Amino acid sequence: MNNNRELIQDLKELNRLESQFLKLSNEAKTPETEEEMIQNFENIGNISINAFKLKEKISTKIAFIDDPIIDINNKIIDFDGTDYKDIEITFKKIKEDKKFYSIDFLCEYYKILRSSSIFESNGTKQELPSTLDLSTLNLFEEKDPEYFHDHFLGNSQYRITEYYYNRLRISPLLVSKNIPRRLDDYFSEIRETYSWCLYKACISLSRALLDHCITEELIKKPSYKKEKTEIKKIEGRFDFDIRIDLALKLRIITEKLTEDAHTIRKKANIILHDPKKHVKNNDKETYDLIHKTVGILEWIYRKK
Repeated sequence: MNNNRELIQDLKELNRLESQFLKLSNEAKTPETEEEMIQNFENIGNISINAFKLKEKISTKIAFIDDPIIDINNKIIDFDGTDYKDIEITFKKIKEDKKFYSIDFLCEYYKILRSSSIFESNGTKQELPSTLDLSTLNLFEEKDPEYFHDHFLGNSQYRITEYYYNRLRISPLLVSKNIPRRLDDYFSEIRETYSWCLYKACISLSRALLDHCITEELIKKPSYKKEKTEIKKIEGRFDFDIRIDLALKLRIITEKLTEDAHTIRKKANIILHDPKKHVKNNDKETYDLIHKTVGILEWIYRKK
């Protein structure tokens, strides 16, 4: 009983850390100075470290637990006004090894450190394990006072500051166990264009990826050829907007995801076909459109 209470407390805290990470990543004002960039980076990084440690702690406890909010008498534990729905979602995410954006951010940072030729300890490049192991390295400890500046802030001519900040911000979003590896090239291009602040290209790539995946799924449906022929007779065309609506009709995507797909399509169409109408988009808008794209793909390729 007490163990379950402690577990619920840990799950509640992990849920809070994940929410705090997403708020800082998605809603916070974009850093405008080097000092703000470093501070925001450290805040996000520390949240990620705490989330990683807490998830590891929880994982060791839950191997043989089916439901942490039910006691041995099958009664709901009345605990501190906790929202049990959020707790159970977090619990299932750990059980099913699903994505935590805060932890994926930390893993991406770790990968950058491993590939860096700059990171050294006592004059020798430190070989880090291939998997994340906080016992080998405090990722945000300043072992070399100039390391962070040299590696992450770098040469302003190439805007390395913004590049690494954007790369670390977008990478967790582009990690999904449901989406097929054959789409990795699309995700790699989206990651790079977003990292270099090429937001128009990023949105165009998101649209192309979405069109590719929806069309691929439509072709698998037995009624697709008949539907396509009838639509072309009536409409005289079979453009992406029609394919999106057909995907809804054939239950490939939901109504909400259909709205998201049209939002992405319309924004990309302005960029591609009517640039005079296009108002310069920012990183938050682009991030949101990528988020919508990934959400649609995760639904399409979910385990059925």
